[in-house]
Parts: sequence; C-alpha cells; structure tokens
Amino acid sequence: MANERVLFMNQPNILILHLDELRQDCLGCYGNPDIQTPNIDALAADGVTYQNHYTVYPVCTPSRYSLFSSLYVHQHAAWDNHCTLPSGYPTFPKLLRENGYQTAAVGKMHMTPTYLDIGFSDLELAEQNGCGRFEDDYHHFLMEHNKIDRFDLHYESGLFQLPPEDHRFDDCQCCQSDLDLPFYSSEWITQRALDRLDQWNCDQPFCMMVGYISPHHPFDPPAPYSTMYDPNSLHLLPGYTDQPLPFDSNFGISTIRSSKFPCLSNIPDSRPPDRRIPSFLKIST
Repeated sequence: MANERVLFMNQPNILILHLDELRQDCLGCYGNPDIQTPNIDALAADGVTYQNHYTVYPVCTPSRYSLFSSLYVHQHAAWDNHCTLPSGYPTFPKLLRENGYQTAAVGKMHMTPTYLDIGFSDLELAEQNGCGRFEDDYHHFLMEHNKIDRFDLHYESGLFQLPPEDHRFDDCQCCQSDLDLPFYSSEWITQRALDRLDQWNCDQPFCMMVGYISPHHPFDPPAPYSTMYDPNSLHLLPGYTDQPLPFDSNFGISTIRSSKFPCLSNIPDSRPPDRRIPSFLKIST
C-alpha cells in the first residue's frame, strides 16, 4: 500500500477542458476588448498561453481522434465526422487506464459510434445541439424533465437544410435558447463534471475530459447571457467588413451578430476562401 501511495504521488491528476470552435482572438487573455472570459483568463494567468498553435485537421471528429491517439489523420485514416477510430490504436486514455488512472469523459466527445471505447471507463455525454443524437445522457436528462432544445426540432424538421438566402436561415442559426439556464448544455456539463470530482476516489489518480458543445454553432445562448452584448458596440476583428458580402450558395455562412460572443467564439466570415487566407495568417502567426 505504501508503494502504491508513492506511485500515486508521482501521477498527477489530469483535467482537460475542451471547447468546440473557440478562437484565440475571441478571448480576453489574448487581447479581445469586448468578450468577457474571466474564467478562461484566470486559467491563462496561472498557466501557459501559446501564440503560434494549429489544429492538426480542420474537421471536428478526425482532429479529436488525433488528439486521443497522437496520430496524424493520414495515419489513423478517420477522415470525416462519420468515421470511427480503427481498433488497435493506442490512445492516451487507454494508456492512463492501464496505469492505474480513473478515466472519465463528460460532455461532447463527438465520436462514432457515440459511446466508442477509447479508454474512458465512464462516459456521460452531451452531443451537438441539433444533430438528433437523442440517445446521449444530456438529451435523456432533457426528456426526463419534459424539455427539448429547439435546435433538435429544427434539425428534425429540415430547417437546417435551408439555403442561406432564405430569411428563416438566420433564425435557425442564431437565437436565444428556449431552455432555462439549469437545462442548458454548458450548465449540465459543468455540474456533471463537478459531481464526478466530488465522487473521485482519492486513492487513485484521475483523468477527466470535459467537452463543451459551445461555442460551436448554432448560437443559442440562454438568458441572461443572450443580451450580454450590444451588437452595435462590438469591434470587428481584423479583416472583416462592416457589411457581409453576398452569400455564395455553395459557401454560405450566416451573418451572426452578438449571439456567438456569449458562447465564446468567432464572428463568421462570408468571404470566399482565397480572401480569408491573409487574415487567417495574420491571426495565427
């Protein structure tokens, strides 16, 4: 037992907070003058910030698999959001579990299948709003309380497939959530993570990954955060115009005003890809 405790003292607890589509230049600790991110700023003040960092892949699920496996996408071959990580690859949660860690994941993991075993002994999931994934724990929680997220209804009704020029398109991408704060995904995820920390067995090191749906679109902050920012007082990010350029039907991105800022992410860009590259390089280097 004494040897086990010495080993445990040399095994740090690991807590990973993962936010979906969070931009560097939309954080107070990186100099954004408008967006209030006090909790993230506090973590940054007590840690390390990076100025020249990149994701390994621009698509959600493949980049997550790369994070879990330390492999490039061309190595694990899961190219899109509907692929699964081939069996047999080592992952850091599996390695930690094999070496005595309690491993758990709470929130959005965006895996296929939803409850794929990549090494987390416990999974309590809340998958993307509007994707119809009613089998996860968060949606079960909503149904038990006779609640439903309007974006799930939008998805099921086909409204998300509307062309960008349809006047209803923005209403499907940007609005106040109809869920009260305790039922909103970010609140549920945080509370479940805190409950797991309270239940942690102190005789065993832990690794917990907490994945948030926000600030990924659709942008649906709950009250009171939905009125936190006046869109007329916000500063444009470098490279953005006062008015959106016309939509391209094959490259349509809606004009999102202040609704994504409460969700901590970017103002979308309606420019064609070749016109976005200079601004991207300026922001990223």
